[in-house]
Amino acid sequence: MGWGVVRYFRLAARRRRLAQRRLIDFHKDWRAHQESGRLVADVSALLRRYAIAVDGRDHVAGLSGKAWIDHLNSGAAGPLFGDRLAQHLLKTPYQKQAKPMTEAEVLNFLSACRQWLAAQ
Repeated sequence: MGWGVVRYFRLAARRRRLAQRRLIDFHKDWRAHQESGRLVADVSALLRRYAIAVDGRDHVAGLSGKAWIDHLNSGAAGPLFGDRLAQHLLKTPYQKQAKPMTEAEVLNFLSACRQWLAAQ
């Protein structure tokens, strides 16, 4: 295996670890402030940036709505972002007063995000 391949996998692993750490930071911030809208907006931006880094700007940047959710679900073994989580991703960041999420909902949401990152 050439050095270029090893370097590529090291960079990909580093990118994944950094994204996983950001999810932990977002959860800590949510626990401190209970702002669901901010949590989902931050996570949504992280997922989009990560997807652009992995799959390329041309393929990902223009995706929105169902196409974005389909892209996220296609990158995993099964659909991680079902109806409820998809609605959070698609609507919550744009609401002035986002519906509060329970701790269980936040954990479920972040778990789906971690699984998606690990599948990339």
